[in-house]
Amino acid sequence: MIIDLSYDELQQYVASSAGQDLNVKYVDAQTCEVCIGVKIPIVNKILPVSVTIRVDEVRDNDLFLSCIGNSTFDMAIDMALPMLQNKIGVGVIEKGADNQIVIHLDKNEKFAGFLKKVQPTAVNFSEEMIHIHGVLL
Repeated sequence: MIIDLSYDELQQYVASSAGQDLNVKYVDAQTCEVCIGVKIPIVNKILPVSVTIRVDEVRDNDLFLSCIGNSTFDMAIDMALPMLQNKIGVGVIEKGADNQIVIHLDKNEKFAGFLKKVQPTAVNFSEEMIHIHGVLL
């Protein structure tokens, strides 16, 4: 099975649920570029942070991503992780070595119910959408 999620849907969802402007742009089948405004409390400004995200693999219920960002990437991730954990759950997103991010889908309540019925096998991108591949359990 394939679930298609348009970039517009994702952007609207993030805006309504997290109050963040998000821009997603297709690069290639395994890669997209994401731009989000990150509030920097020290200077009380919102800085745009662009990150190129490549899907490395989907293994079990974990999504492995490689991220290539500008010089503010590490700082933005370190600042964003606590905020994300408050919104999606502690332990869902893990920062790995060499700018790798691991998303533990089964540690999020909303995904856990879905994962009882569908085993994700791959994620890729097209010009307009994210394609989530899975097998019905």
